[in-house]
Amino acid sequence: MGSIAQASQSPSPRELSGGLLFEEVTRSSDILWGFDFISGEEVLWTERSGKLVRFHLKTKVRQEISGLPKVWAKGQGGLLDIRVDPQDKSRVYFTYSAEVSGKGGATALGTAKIQGSALTEFKQLFVSNTPTSSGQHFGSRIEFDSPNTLIFSIGDRGEREFVQNPKSHNGKVIRLTRDGQIPSDNPFANSPSHAPEVFTLGHRSPQGLAMRSDSLLVLAEMGPRGGDEINILKPRGNYGWPILTFGREYWGPRIGEGSTKAGFESPVHQWTPSISPSGIVWVEDKTLFPSWKGSLLVGCLSGKQMRRIEFQKVGNQWSFLREQSLLADLDARIRNLRMGPDGALYLSTDGGVFGRVSPGKKFQ
Repeated sequence: MGSIAQASQSPSPRELSGGLLFEEVTRSSDILWGFDFISGEEVLWTERSGKLVRFHLKTKVRQEISGLPKVWAKGQGGLLDIRVDPQDKSRVYFTYSAEVSGKGGATALGTAKIQGSALTEFKQLFVSNTPTSSGQHFGSRIEFDSPNTLIFSIGDRGEREFVQNPKSHNGKVIRLTRDGQIPSDNPFANSPSHAPEVFTLGHRSPQGLAMRSDSLLVLAEMGPRGGDEINILKPRGNYGWPILTFGREYWGPRIGEGSTKAGFESPVHQWTPSISPSGIVWVEDKTLFPSWKGSLLVGCLSGKQMRRIEFQKVGNQWSFLREQSLLADLDARIRNLRMGPDGALYLSTDGGVFGRVSPGKKFQ
């Protein structure tokens, strides 16, 4: 069974610019890559080195969960995202880098039941068909896009030549049923030229994925030197990498054929220079931030901040409206964001911090 530990006392809440209040709920020694809420009082988080932790928000008791598969924790790989099934709070889905014998690691999707401090009934639902010894760009975020299906992202693994190959999983968003089958309404389900699980293609390093209640589905991905993107995902969409990008090689030269081209989808917003977007979340429903409703929040790594983005819709087209920079006071690489059951914003960082953001007295 997993070990149980009492967390140390949290530091007092601190005021941040923008009228926000930040509370460090607890801290670990590893990158907190993904997290999700089991209930209003409990959260699960992944530590990239391969630990899954169950944490009680009130008692501060943490339990390490046993029963995980072996994780290939090398480079940027390890235990990645985790989501609690909204229809069955005892079931979780998670992505991780799995070892493929003699070929390195590949992004994988697994599911299991969580019972106390143990995972049971584990099943590996998917393993990418392009394993490599490279430790780069595994992705990977998970989102539930319907009551029966889920989608998750896979990065290019540093091997660009496979991204535009429709049968390769590099640089793709994948869509499966929740038991790992191919949905009959997948865009390439009946196409012999494509892997049938592919939903979209042409992505580089996609670490943010979120669906709004009106089905607006967006992906955040890192470019090379510049060209970080927010993309609105459409079935069959090709988002261009590495043929199209606003970024450059790290040593200077241009990449591909430019930034736009007929037949490819353009980002709804891009950042040059880079801010390295990671986890993203929509602000909706029950929230302590009513003035933020409808906004997309973007956690940033190299930017060490959070961006709040507003979009507008004219006819059938969405476009970028404005953005606001927040949380720079934390000076932290913000890896993931999620709205909590209490309406507050929760975040995790590469420094191991799990924190809560709420409105202060000066918030507007």
